[in-house]
Amino acid sequence: MRLLLLATFPILALGCRVEGGTKYIPDRDEDGINEESDCDDGDANIGVADTYYYDGDRDGHGATDGADSFCDRPEGYAEVGDDCDDANSAVFPGAEDVCDGQDNDCDGVVDNGLESAAYYADLDGDGYGSDSSVIYDCTAPEGMVAVGGDCDDADKAYNPGALEEDCEDPNDYNCDGSVGYDDADGDGFAACTECDDSVAAVNPDAMEVCNGIDDNCNSLVDDDDADLDVSSGTTVYADLDGDGYGDPGSPATMCEPGAGWSTDATDCDDLNPFVNLAATEKCDGIDNDCDGAIDDADGSLDTGTADTWYTDADSDGYGDDATASLACIQPTGSVAIAGDCDDADAAYNPAATEADCTDPNDYNCDGSTGYTDADADGWAACEECDDTSAANFPGATELCDSADNDCDGTVDEADAADALTWYDDADSDGYGDAAGVSLACSAPAGSVADDTDCDDADGDVHPGAVELCNGTDDDCDGTTDESAVDGATWYADADLDGYGDASSTTADCSAPAGYVANDDDCDDTDSAVSPAAMERCDSIDNDCDGDIDEDASIDVLTWYIDADADTYGSTATTAIDCDQPAGYVSSTTDCNDASNTVHPGATEACNSIDDDCDGVVDDGATGTASWYADADSDGYGDTATTTVSCSAPAGYVSNDDDCDDTNARVSPGDAEICNSVDDDCDGSTDEGVTTTYYRDQDGDTYGVATMTTEDCTRPAGYAINDDDCNDYDSSAYPGSTEVHDSVDNDCDGSVDEGWWVGTGADGALSLSAGTTTTVASGLPVTAISTDNFTVDGTPTVAAGDEVLVINMHGGDTTYVHVGVYEFYTVDSVSGSVVTMTDNPSVTFGQSSNSDLTGQSIQMVRVPQYTDVTLAASAILTADAWDGETGGVIAFRATGTVSLASGAAIVADELGYWGGETGTIYNNDGFQGESYAGEGDGNLGSGTGVYGNWAAGYYLNNYGGGGAMITGGGGEYAGGATAGDSWTGGSYPEAYAGDTYGDTDLTTMFAGSGGAGVWYGASSPGSGGNGAGLIFMGVQDLTVTSASSISAIGGTTAAWATGTWTYGAGGGAGGTVWIMADTMTVPAGGIAATGGFGESTHTRDGGDGGEGRIRVDTNEINGYMITASAATTAANSACDPNPGYFDAP
Repeated sequence: MRLLLLATFPILALGCRVEGGTKYIPDRDEDGINEESDCDDGDANIGVADTYYYDGDRDGHGATDGADSFCDRPEGYAEVGDDCDDANSAVFPGAEDVCDGQDNDCDGVVDNGLESAAYYADLDGDGYGSDSSVIYDCTAPEGMVAVGGDCDDADKAYNPGALEEDCEDPNDYNCDGSVGYDDADGDGFAACTECDDSVAAVNPDAMEVCNGIDDNCNSLVDDDDADLDVSSGTTVYADLDGDGYGDPGSPATMCEPGAGWSTDATDCDDLNPFVNLAATEKCDGIDNDCDGAIDDADGSLDTGTADTWYTDADSDGYGDDATASLACIQPTGSVAIAGDCDDADAAYNPAATEADCTDPNDYNCDGSTGYTDADADGWAACEECDDTSAANFPGATELCDSADNDCDGTVDEADAADALTWYDDADSDGYGDAAGVSLACSAPAGSVADDTDCDDADGDVHPGAVELCNGTDDDCDGTTDESAVDGATWYADADLDGYGDASSTTADCSAPAGYVANDDDCDDTDSAVSPAAMERCDSIDNDCDGDIDEDASIDVLTWYIDADADTYGSTATTAIDCDQPAGYVSSTTDCNDASNTVHPGATEACNSIDDDCDGVVDDGATGTASWYADADSDGYGDTATTTVSCSAPAGYVSNDDDCDDTNARVSPGDAEICNSVDDDCDGSTDEGVTTTYYRDQDGDTYGVATMTTEDCTRPAGYAINDDDCNDYDSSAYPGSTEVHDSVDNDCDGSVDEGWWVGTGADGALSLSAGTTTTVASGLPVTAISTDNFTVDGTPTVAAGDEVLVINMHGGDTTYVHVGVYEFYTVDSVSGSVVTMTDNPSVTFGQSSNSDLTGQSIQMVRVPQYTDVTLAASAILTADAWDGETGGVIAFRATGTVSLASGAAIVADELGYWGGETGTIYNNDGFQGESYAGEGDGNLGSGTGVYGNWAAGYYLNNYGGGGAMITGGGGEYAGGATAGDSWTGGSYPEAYAGDTYGDTDLTTMFAGSGGAGVWYGASSPGSGGNGAGLIFMGVQDLTVTSASSISAIGGTTAAWATGTWTYGAGGGAGGTVWIMADTMTVPAGGIAATGGFGESTHTRDGGDGGEGRIRVDTNEINGYMITASAATTAANSACDPNPGYFDAP
């Protein structure tokens, strides 16, 4: 783009000729247009720039307010500016007008095209028109509606939406061609007023009898109907212990007794299933067989359960084996231990002591006496130490045989008759000292059988040792240092200079006279020659180093280099030698040894050289030059200031090329820079160094290529790049986050693509087969002030993280904003305060964000994965809701989320708590928790929530199951059922909770808990917990198994007994929201169903209601979202069907 800067910055128009105060701008092609306005001032056929219009939607028509001037039409600009909507490429002059509420052809009239819809006259104003009065138009004309089918447009009581509530009325109010009245069985009751119009005996006036049919049409069958004709039933008796035998004291009449009842009336203890007529009497203090006799008094006693008893005539605590008897209770005079060998004498029993080893009586009844002499040595076993050998007894001779022969307690002592002689070996060299003698059966420690050591204090001295030069008789042969193996070599020193002759040697332990230890003398006839002598210039190797007359000689001479061979030497390089080296002289007066014309006596020339070496340069020389002042010391001189001399004076140079000698940054050697100065003195300013800048109209630091300028610095409103795809929207630029706004925010050429998948900053998540990973719980939010969120605890998020803030729970009366949520990006974290990049656009508190009283709000980090892979049977779950946090799984993934067989993302039973069982104080169960209050507002210490038991059967706590003797089902999206009434119908039932939330999940909740069962016997307990929440924003989702992504309510097995048996209520399903570009999910792969109430006993608990599922996708199981089959596929994949199903 060519910018005209003349009018705005006239002072910058450098290089123009100014005369008399008027500025003249050249017109080189003489076409009447000066060069600043001419697009090409060298061609008279080309004139001023043309006007073009910015064409944002690229439809060939520019915006009326987007005009600009260019010599050539830039990309993104149009020649006409007549577009009435430059953000919509389908809107421009000449476009086809359609019925879409827009002026497509910019003619000022909306929807004047050919497309139209059918509208019907609605004369009676009931919203339905008559099919006989149809017209076609883009919008509904006055008095006409889009729905026909009205069969009487003069009476608003008739239309397709009318109700036919009176089944005996013959009029067709809903225009479907039929009326409601019918009585097929002729019993006088219309079909709509009875429950079976095919059987005349079934109608509201009939008597309910035991036949499995609702005879009187009150929705109650047989036993469930309080109006039952009991004479048609069977008399039964309560069988509380379930053993098949009834309690005669608790009769009842019913059609189908079922579990807990029996036609038998013989049970004598109906709380113990092991007591009845069929049982066997046992020793347990109970009348097991109900015959009136207990234990030993019952002749049918199972003696296998009795104990064995023995008569103890001598009262020593041990009985006679021959007197054994069986009894439940110990008979008098009997004991439980037998083994007495003489029950007439208390001295005989298994516990008696036999102290006299010579007494022959068996007092301890073990079949033996104390006396024995097995080796027949005349000593009793109790008197000697070894009764197996006749050689061992007190007083026998001790021998070296490893036996205590004399029974003195010691084996093989030193006085044994056959003991051996041993010698001390103090130095442990295996040779003993003849002076150290001892006797023993075996060698004592430190002794040997040898006695030949001549020095038992030195382990190196003994027979056979090596003789050394040490003044010791090492080998104990009586001679010292003979033939020592370590004798030294000695060298003859004939000239007695301390250095030996290598050719004359001898060996000995010490030096002989005239010998030394070294062989370093190179002339043993001359004492002046040795390694210690000083080298001299005498042609002899005085110091025996192998070199003669080397530089280190004490009388060596110094020589000076004469490199230029002018016979004058330089001290710069010297040589030390006994003789004069070639190229060296003894003179040191040359001042330049690189030139043979420079030396003392040479002729001085004007060459900046001291030719004659007199210390003065160019003195008396001929020939000079001109020099130029270089005031800025940049190496370039000023032609206006000069001098003449042999050499340049200080501050002068030989050239006069400087164009500004006051600025060292300006010279022919400097590079041109963008500063409005001729830096390189070539006569031009800023040539080739300006930067191209691009127009940035929206101020997002990204410009457009169609509008440029050249400058040294970036002008306001311009950017250094041309990467912007929409210079009218500051939120659209490369790298911007793509959001859901029909704009290409990140300038990648696509609109709203994958805005939900996140950044991938957390990398890939991979779970190994069979492992379970629990995502971290959120933190409680305690305060909100603008974009600052205060949490309870240390924040686990950092700048750049995404978080989900959601109000999970409110109080009994403060709950209007429970379920409200919003996603944020963290800007910074300081202490317990997390600052977001944006302020909240929703209200989390009851009335404002400044007061969060009574609210349980949590902040959950939303990981940004690339791929998420769960191997077979791997589980990804979360911590359960604990009253403040938990119960939420939320993440995004830029790639594929893949769940192998058996793998699952699970929020089952992680939501609101089931109500607890009753207590000893109130008996009835407690309500399930929901989004408001906590049952009755008091958090229990068990696994559930304590509710308002006194009013529990009708106070359903919004979504929580109501409680009475049974538990009602927890609710969320619908389908919860009430628990049975304890009376079978005459008393209020335990109601199910109410529905809450919405189908498109503008609010999100956990599922409510079911109510607990009453405080009875058997297995009382809490109701099922509701399910938690799952949010996933991913690129592609592949699921293998059913219920792989699940938020299923808890099924309870809790039941209790009373008059009948009663069950607790199930929990409701939770929330599942999945956003994906493509989804491959099997039937039932995504589930948010409710849990079941306990239903295996007489009075069932209520079932939990369904949760809510929302699916945003472009393709599911191969069907694009626009295909009708996609909805079928989504309904098959999800249980329940998605409440919201559309493209992201």
